[in-house]
Formats: sequence, C-alpha cells, structure tokens
Amino acid sequence: FSFFSERVERNIVSTASLARGLFPLGTGMEGFAPERPNIVPIATTQDGADVIMNCPRDGPCQRALSRDKKAWVSANEVQVYERHKELFRVVSEACGYPLE
Repeated sequence: FSFFSERVERNIVSTASLARGLFPLGTGMEGFAPERPNIVPIATTQDGADVIMNCPRDGPCQRALSRDKKAWVSANEVQVYERHKELFRVVSEACGYPLE
C-alpha cells in the first residue's frame, strides 16, 4: 500500500494518522523491528508540480482561484469582521498585534 497526500503538513499528518489506523503497530513484517510497524509510504509533490490533486494552487486553475478568492473577500470580508469583532479583539490583545 501507499498513499498520496497534498503537500500541506496538515494533510500529510492526517494521511499518516489514517495509515497508522489502517496498519497499526504489530501488524508489519516479523524480524524488521520488535514492534512490527507497517511502513506505509506517503507520496507528495513539489511546489508547482501538482496539477492534478492541487489544481487550483499549482495548475491551470490558478487565475480562477485568485479571481474567486477576491470575489469572496469582496462579498464577505466586512460581515466576517463584524460578526466576529469580539474574537478579533481578544486574539489581537493576546497576540499584541491588531488583526483588523
């Protein structure tokens, strides 16, 4: 078995957790290590190379992603800040940096 994960750390960690759940310690080959781990490779790609799994960021959809992000921010930014004003204040105070 092997897995493919988008190269973002959170996705690689999630993939590793899934692999550990599917192939727990004690189920691997005998003689390799006393705990008998299953070594499951997780393949990723380099920045700019993943045009299938990560098409919006690296592939031909980059312009569409940029356009869609700008449209979403334009339509929603004011409401998000207004709705979560208190949370932004608390986090800004804790970090010592204004988030607004």
